[in-house]
Amino acid sequence: MRRRSGLVLLMATLSLLLPHGVHAGNRCAGTGESVLAKVKSWADLHKWFKDHADCDDGDLVDDVAEYVTSSLARDWKDLPQLEAEIRKEPRFKEFVLHHIDTIAPIADLKAVKRNAERRCPADSGPLCAEVAAAAQSALDGIRQEQ
Repeated sequence: MRRRSGLVLLMATLSLLLPHGVHAGNRCAGTGESVLAKVKSWADLHKWFKDHADCDDGDLVDDVAEYVTSSLARDWKDLPQLEAEIRKEPRFKEFVLHHIDTIAPIADLKAVKRNAERRCPADSGPLCAEVAAAAQSALDGIRQEQ
């Protein structure tokens, strides 16, 4: 009887601990992925960051990096929207800069760097400098990998 009650206690304890981890994994693979696929703006990405920051690993890292670098390469005009989201939550800037990395295509990284250096709005100098540095760091990382 004592052995059985110990087993019941162990299973009850595990049921309290495991669902969170299992749920988070399922949430990331399911909801986190589907929500990320619908991101169309910096505000959308910021919302994903707030709701799914714990999902920022595996394949989702690649998807976030793709969104960040392609947006900064092709939709530079949206930089003020990015800055508005960063003002709401400064940690978001580190998240964005972290995803300018070697996963991105070289052409996108070069375009990001070029945009940051040549098309920076007058009042966005510090952010542009950080974006340019992150793009250069990624390009350097790619060269070292080759």
